[in-house]
Amino acid sequence: MGAPQVDTALDACQDAALGAAAWDDALQVLAEAVGARSCVLLPFDQDLSVRRRRQFESRSHSRFTAVWLDRVDEAPDPHTSRPYSVPISKHPTVTEHQITNTEERSTLPYYRSIATAGNRTWWAAIRFETHSRRWALPLYRTKEQGPFTVQDVRKLDALMPAVRRFVSSAEMMEETRLSERLKSFSDLGCAAILLDDRGHVIRHNDPAAQLFGPDLWICRGQIVSNGPVNNQQLKKITTRSASSNGFPITLWRDGTPWLIAQSVTLSSLASDVFSGGKRLLLLQDVLPTGSVNSDYLRMAFALTPAEARLASELVDGAGLGKASMAIGIGKETGRTHLSAIFGKTGTSSQAQLAALLSRVFANWKKLPK
Repeated sequence: MGAPQVDTALDACQDAALGAAAWDDALQVLAEAVGARSCVLLPFDQDLSVRRRRQFESRSHSRFTAVWLDRVDEAPDPHTSRPYSVPISKHPTVTEHQITNTEERSTLPYYRSIATAGNRTWWAAIRFETHSRRWALPLYRTKEQGPFTVQDVRKLDALMPAVRRFVSSAEMMEETRLSERLKSFSDLGCAAILLDDRGHVIRHNDPAAQLFGPDLWICRGQIVSNGPVNNQQLKKITTRSASSNGFPITLWRDGTPWLIAQSVTLSSLASDVFSGGKRLLLLQDVLPTGSVNSDYLRMAFALTPAEARLASELVDGAGLGKASMAIGIGKETGRTHLSAIFGKTGTSSQAQLAALLSRVFANWKKLPK
């Protein structure tokens, strides 16, 4: 492990942390500088056995990843759980010899069908903690390169502070980007809450803080509302199984729609890895002042734009024919839209629809029944 090579590699990783270089190239340079074939940078505080774990990998590691993904279900990877039991405090680096013995490396399915097939026979990992998270930098060697030695471990231990510094830089950069993103939602008057992949709150903006109280609060890290129906709805959009960027859901309070909630999956890999954030939960009050707003109807009940405009006209007192004409459609088309509106709002007549929607907005006109 030549010092000039290591210094060059660390500079490349610092550039990547600042967004000035690609992580796959920088990590490849680092792996080769410390005598490895490839490496991976990942948060250590996640389930490492799952297929969609959050990580950056060096350029030459992709082929091994393909082998791992194809066979890991039948050949569990001991590196995803056993390193947790080895203390970090005195020795940041853990090696293959500390988590498996010779017999296991000749008999466990992982070594036969993944390590050998992917030509990544030997493993070591530098583990460290930043101000908020635990991390690992697993390093992989081929059979020809041989195992990591005691001397290698000493050098990797000495390298840990530098690795921690560039990862901390990346975290700070992402922290700045997230602060700007949450502030932009604040400027729009929208509550925004950053969640991890378990649905736990990482941070939130001021409008979100103002919503917290007896109707919405954080319990054991998760957003909780009053009533089982509201909580079931929140689970649908905040947990691991939540679909990406699905329809908004409506939270109710005292029989009245109170908040529209929608989760938006973070699309940036850097956001996912360095912030721990998986999705943004956006909350919008559905009790604005002023006249009936078709956009709120559309969001609250998953109506199409045409359905929302028709519902708005109907609630304002127009009959079906007049309401259809007002939005530029025929009466038969209006009747089709009305049937869809009934299904989405759980009503079966215009009177029921009016009674329901008039509760959404405090100043709506009440329709005669």
